[in-house]
Amino acid sequence: IEFCKQRGYDGDYFIKTPAINWYTNLVVSKHAQALTLYKKYSPFEYPKYENFNAINVNKVCDIPCDYDVLMGVPITFLDKFNPS
Repeated sequence: IEFCKQRGYDGDYFIKTPAINWYTNLVVSKHAQALTLYKKYSPFEYPKYENFNAINVNKVCDIPCDYDVLMGVPITFLDKFNPS
């Protein structure tokens, strides 16, 4: 029973699944939070793809604030995306 509780199973009520995300286009308060970007673009720090005209960004916190062209961002960006 202790093993089940460590894994998120709580008897008759629910099962937690931390690896599952639900994405929606409904208005959610989390979408109103601003993503604070502080890094500046540098061609040496952000390499371009060989077969596509875009830069690669490895972490969401490393997204440059002064770059408005296409960029490849990690999938975790979807949790922090603010459409406005």
